Amino acid sequence: MRQSLIAIAAVVAMIGVSLGGAGTAAAAPSGGNANDVINELKANGYRVIITRSGGGDLSKCTVTSVEKQSPVTDVGAGRDAQNYPTTVPVTSRKIAVVALRC
Repeated sequence: MRQSLIAIAAVVAMIGVSLGGAGTAAAAPSGGNANDVINELKANGYRVIITRSGGGDLSKCTVTSVEKQSPVTDVGAGRDAQNYPTTVPVTSRKIAVVALRC
């Protein structure tokens, strides 16, 4: 009984470690001008969410990190190879979270 509990705990821990970074993709360069980074992400089709520490004008903020998250997908109507109604995955938007220090 004790050995099976240890084995189950080990499996749960490994699953938790493997899923820990599932929502975050590769980070973009940080430390630059906030406006430039935000505009570049928007130009590449990202919806930008800004988290800010401190107050002040956005032009005086520096970027501390950028996290590009997995694209949000939805299901839309479509047709299969035999022209029957079906559903198909549709990517609606990409999301990037930009952390700023002002």
